Amino acid sequence: MKLPELHLIGSGRLAFSLARAWMAAGGKVDTVWSRNTVTGQQLATLSQASWLEKPDVKRRPGWLMLAVKDEAVTEISQLLTAQNDLLVLHASGTLALDVLHKHPRHGVMWPLQSMQTAGNDWSAIPLFLEADAEEDRRNLKNIATALSGKLYEVSGTDRLYYHLAAVIAGNFSNALYQQVYQLLQPKGLDPGVLLPILTQGLKGLMQQAPAEKQTGPAIRNDLQVMEQHLQLLNNQPELAELYRLMSRLIQQQAGLVEKK
Repeated sequence: MKLPELHLIGSGRLAFSLARAWMAAGGKVDTVWSRNTVTGQQLATLSQASWLEKPDVKRRPGWLMLAVKDEAVTEISQLLTAQNDLLVLHASGTLALDVLHKHPRHGVMWPLQSMQTAGNDWSAIPLFLEADAEEDRRNLKNIATALSGKLYEVSGTDRLYYHLAAVIAGNFSNALYQQVYQLLQPKGLDPGVLLPILTQGLKGLMQQAPAEKQTGPAIRNDLQVMEQHLQLLNNQPELAELYRLMSRLIQQQAGLVEKK
């Protein structure tokens, strides 16, 4: 399938990663604009695209991706000239579709993945799609298929739930592992020894539901071990409180204690 010409506004990790994936799929990046002229021109050079002096693509058909921070999407959208042969998209997990209402053709293509400037394997990235018009929905799905085989057509509300879930599963778990570093490294202990158990846990999630593979002192109601752990956290009250909250959550999920 021939991909439409792509116009990129923004020069962050998403813009670089999408440009690489678009070209790898046989598409052309036609124009680039960014408030950061240094990275913007780097992206234009990388993708052999025209550098724009201002954020507009008058009389240029194809797809336009607003690869910018959420708070800039509405503002920049209003600067663009509306045209019937340009599909204007944003890639936010939280913004509603109608922030692009100025444009006759508009939609959302949100990749559920942390983007990398050096590129991502888009074939493994879930893409969440949304559009008002049936023609735009078909176009989104057909073209997105060239990037990924994992496509989900969802409402804005469902997309926001997925975003919340991604924050809890991804960002929160990473923050917890950062706490592990801060717990062990000052004592000369190696947090890297935990990587195999984390890797095994992720592999297990592909085979079993989380409820079927939960282990640890909380689900065993091993109060003695839990108390020993809390004693080690005497000087870290926030982490100790987090330990209590997570332990109670595990026990609630297992039906060992009642939910409040």
